[in-house]
Amino acid sequence: MTEQSTSRTKQYWNYTIPERVKYATGDYFTTLKDDPHHPGFTDAEVELCYAAGIQWGDALVPVWKNIAALEALQMLMSMCTMAEYKGSVIDFKMLENRNLKLFGLNANELLRSLFGNLSDDLFNQSFEEFYWYMELTSLRSSGKSDGLQGLLYKAIATNIDNYLILRNADGLTSWAMTAALCCNTDRKITELPEWHHECVVVCMWILDAVNSAKHRAEGEACDLSRYIDDGMSESVSNMLEYARQKIWHLNKKYGKEISYQIYRVHMQGYFVMGYLMYRYRHSEFLGPVLAKSTKEDSNAVSNGKYGWYEVKQDGGVVGIVNKYREAVETSDIAEIEAALNRNYDLRAKQLMRKVLSEDMRKYNEIDFPVAKGKHMKI
Repeated sequence: MTEQSTSRTKQYWNYTIPERVKYATGDYFTTLKDDPHHPGFTDAEVELCYAAGIQWGDALVPVWKNIAALEALQMLMSMCTMAEYKGSVIDFKMLENRNLKLFGLNANELLRSLFGNLSDDLFNQSFEEFYWYMELTSLRSSGKSDGLQGLLYKAIATNIDNYLILRNADGLTSWAMTAALCCNTDRKITELPEWHHECVVVCMWILDAVNSAKHRAEGEACDLSRYIDDGMSESVSNMLEYARQKIWHLNKKYGKEISYQIYRVHMQGYFVMGYLMYRYRHSEFLGPVLAKSTKEDSNAVSNGKYGWYEVKQDGGVVGIVNKYREAVETSDIAEIEAALNRNYDLRAKQLMRKVLSEDMRKYNEIDFPVAKGKHMKI
């Protein structure tokens, strides 16, 4: 037998982000992959955003009927990655006016292409969910600290129910599920199925378990494991077990419904997203998926390779919430109220208004779990 010669230094998986992007097809990608430029971003960073959008779409919508809707989803997810990585390069007025243009593309046109078969009310909701996410995320990743961001962190840490409502908005979970529906049918959708909310909650548990190391390295409040069993890494396995049992329960209950099948596939996509997406780093370092954040995770927030960021303004989440508290105690909340009352009224906005109203009457301190066994008053 002739021994085959193989390189021990260059493995077949050692390829770059641009090489990943070049396999994308469709009209949207023709100019993007050939001329990847955007003010304030290096070419490599823009390619990173494209790759994340492509891979995110493929992971969460692995089967589809409407290619135009899928490609619109991928481009919108590329914009989301840019906002999460370096929101300072986005014109915030465009977000406030709900008329975002990035990469030479119009977000509103993409949203119409993706959600064109939704009823007016569902379309308006999905439209606003995208922009509300972009607005909040751009504030965070641009290093700004304002009352709205502090209110989000305060409200998200109050209890599990609040966490799920706000994390849904913060992670576009229901939005992505609705997008998967639209990619798989041309019929008019006037209401979401009865199982929609349950499946969305399952996706949040999976997302925050599989990618917990990333969230911890970034110093984010969106780490569901903080609130489970007073734990950090060990609670992640409990989160996954809950999600696994819940999926089997839903499959048994709705498995014979044809329209449920896209939900089944979508939920399972969240399990593999951390492994399939280059941006989550776990394709190279599988250990951190279910472990404490490592030194490599900490480095990933600053090396620009994966599009991570770090919440470090005002000393992190607790400091940002304290800035919000100062605004409440001085009644300097006009900008917060304006943001919460603009455009379509989402459930997340309603909840944030409720917390703001309660804090204006008397600021309510809560314990924020910054680590296992360690809490801080915010």
